[in-house]
Amino acid sequence: MLNRRYKRRYIGIYCGSLLNPDHRSIFQSILDRNSELFGYVSSQVSYIKLAKKEHNHLIIISCRTENLDEILVSLSFLQPGLIVVDVSGSIHKLKNRWATQYASLQ
Repeated sequence: MLNRRYKRRYIGIYCGSLLNPDHRSIFQSILDRNSELFGYVSSQVSYIKLAKKEHNHLIIISCRTENLDEILVSLSFLQPGLIVVDVSGSIHKLKNRWATQYASLQ
């Protein structure tokens, strides 16, 4: 039996429209919404993790590649709405794109 690591995707979320962006509470609301829409077991299997909080308005979460569609759907149904800036295979590429393309949003 082969032990393989699951491929992960990193999602950059812009939360600048919120008055007080608390990263932990936003992450918990993402987990709750995903559990409501797809069930608790599916939410646990997708391995959603808070990867990094680089800037005040950027949150990076990670999930399994197979469950990326479910996470994006649950992000679109959140209230207040969050903006998905970018999806990448590595945190480094995601941070570089954020710094070059979306630096005016800071």
